[in-house]
Amino acid sequence: MLPSRRFTLLLALAAVFFFAAAYLPALSWGGLWFDGIVVALCAGDFFLLRAAGRISAHREVEETLSLGALEPVRLAVANRSAQWLTVDLRDEPPAAAVAPPRTFRFTLGPGHTWRGEYSMIPRERGDHHFGALHLRLRTPLGLLLRTLVVPAPAAVRVYPDVRQIRQYEMLARQNRTTQAGLRRVRQIGPGSEFERLRDYVPNDELRRVDWKATARRGVLMTREYDVERTQTVVLALDLGRTMASRLEQMTKADYAVNACVLLSYVAALSDDHVGLYAFAEQPLRFMKPGKGRPQVFRLLEALYPLQAVPREANYRLAFVSLAAQLRKRALIILFTDLIDPEASRRLIESVGVLARRHRVLCVAFSDYELAGMIRAMPEGPDDLYRQAVAAGMLDDRRRALAELARRGVLTVDAGPSGLTVAAVNKYLELKAAAKV
Repeated sequence: MLPSRRFTLLLALAAVFFFAAAYLPALSWGGLWFDGIVVALCAGDFFLLRAAGRISAHREVEETLSLGALEPVRLAVANRSAQWLTVDLRDEPPAAAVAPPRTFRFTLGPGHTWRGEYSMIPRERGDHHFGALHLRLRTPLGLLLRTLVVPAPAAVRVYPDVRQIRQYEMLARQNRTTQAGLRRVRQIGPGSEFERLRDYVPNDELRRVDWKATARRGVLMTREYDVERTQTVVLALDLGRTMASRLEQMTKADYAVNACVLLSYVAALSDDHVGLYAFAEQPLRFMKPGKGRPQVFRLLEALYPLQAVPREANYRLAFVSLAAQLRKRALIILFTDLIDPEASRRLIESVGVLARRHRVLCVAFSDYELAGMIRAMPEGPDDLYRQAVAAGMLDDRRRALAELARRGVLTVDAGPSGLTVAAVNKYLELKAAAKV
């Protein structure tokens, strides 16, 4: 039991009687009577609070949460005692989550139940735990406070953001994927699988003319090809030092992982084989390309425990190892960061190992914070110095992107909020043009 603010104020009021008794001694009896009444009321409040122990609290939360998504947490408190109670309730969400430091206050009558809800945003993938529920009770007298700690352990697993898959499914069924920023593209391009012969028509390319069939039939015949739909896509995830830094509420690696989830799903719907490769100072995980939705869920489980590490990525070792694993030509979508000139140089020098045989798409984070720093109005010499450094870093980054393009590597430059949409749109563009 703890004294409340009301109890403290009453004691302070009683002290006034004793101070005044120095001038009017008869007031000391008033102070004694006042203190006696306060003590009697406290004793009554004490027994009322002891009888109010029949109160229960519980929490409801999904066992599987999505990284970076707004997740609801529901709370309930039931009063099975015969007392009216004012309750202050505080929860203990996982440390690796953004949640408002809020205390709920409400009044419960006998036999009544209170229900409330708050939202949190998980910031790290992996296994996390909720703590206890803390309740502070007071009766209508409000002289004493009773604190209860209700053990309510709950284990949750934070996965990459799977809600974007459900959103994509819903929009795709309604033919409204453009609302999510995704383009609708149709299959175009020359294709690579022979479909049929047909009569030559003006504007047909001469290289499509089948001269043997023309000789047999005496008229020009053209070969018609269908776009090869089944391709191999490998999501290569850099988990080195540069991907461990935070942008807003998550690390760069977390944003890349979320992009991998939706990319794998879109690729599976496009009938492609999808695989995964993660690396840092050494190869960490390779998942052979597979087809269909089961492959998406296998990839999700593989992404779940992967975290960026504070060590330099070994691009040469990683790319040589991946090239040895892939026998067929593939589209390799590399998620990385190019803000560090030395790391960018090593990546550029090593990417030729993959680019010689495979199509490589480098998805890099645009550093919008540096761009904002350059656009800001400087207020002093320190600001000018910081702007000069930021401009130099952005120039290094632009040179790295240009050098990758010169070596035949496609690039996507996007901020954290637009990374997923930009990567998926580029994949759909390549798929439509049969350049995977």
